[in-house]
Amino acid sequence: MIWVRAVNGVAMACAGLASAAAVVLLPPRGSRRLVRLGRGEPARRLDAALRQHVVAARNRLRRARLEEATAAAVVGLADALAAELLVGRPAIPALVLAGTAIDDPMLGRAVRPVFDLLALGGDVAGALTAASVNPGCRGLGWLAIAWQVAEGSGAGLAVAVTRIADVARAEGEHRRDVRAQLAGPRATAALLAVLPLVGILLGVALGADPLAILLGTPGGLACLVVGLGLEMAGLRWTSRLAAAAERAA
Repeated sequence: MIWVRAVNGVAMACAGLASAAAVVLLPPRGSRRLVRLGRGEPARRLDAALRQHVVAARNRLRRARLEEATAAAVVGLADALAAELLVGRPAIPALVLAGTAIDDPMLGRAVRPVFDLLALGGDVAGALTAASVNPGCRGLGWLAIAWQVAEGSGAGLAVAVTRIADVARAEGEHRRDVRAQLAGPRATAALLAVLPLVGILLGVALGADPLAILLGTPGGLACLVVGLGLEMAGLRWTSRLAAAAERAA
């Protein structure tokens, strides 16, 4: 989430740099060429592509926020369950009471089958395991293991649930720390991706007409294809490295 704001900041900074250069440093003729470029069909297509990218980034950010909120709600559920167990309440009534405090919609939908099985006397551990595959619900799988062990051995459940809540809380904090540390490399990758576009805009404004060369000559088309391919490969590689670091965390 932090990295999305950083990327947006880099893009805004690059756009501001290009605009300032066009207005302050360039002659009037170059500024007019830049304005005509901004009104052309390639600029409209680029604007549509950028808007689509921004929408996709916002959707990813929204999913990440929902998943993080669900993970925090799982921690709250474990804390509430541990509190009920520590006062001597039996496991099933304790889970029912802890479930009444759930205010996260995604977690509520995920654990609904669990509470349906509680009324029927079904396999609670199995239902928790099935619910743990939902985004942000990984901690429910740990609760399922503790529940199954407690049922099979008669061991106390309160201490195990308390430790699960502590581990899940620490894991969430660690993920947020890793995400913050990855904001710098992601912002750098975004800056390097935007710089060629800034260079083309400045070239057009200076009267060099780089688009005519890139789109109108075989050599220019070859350079454009190779450059776009390398740029996409670099962005994809950086994204995969960052995603792998987050998964490893």
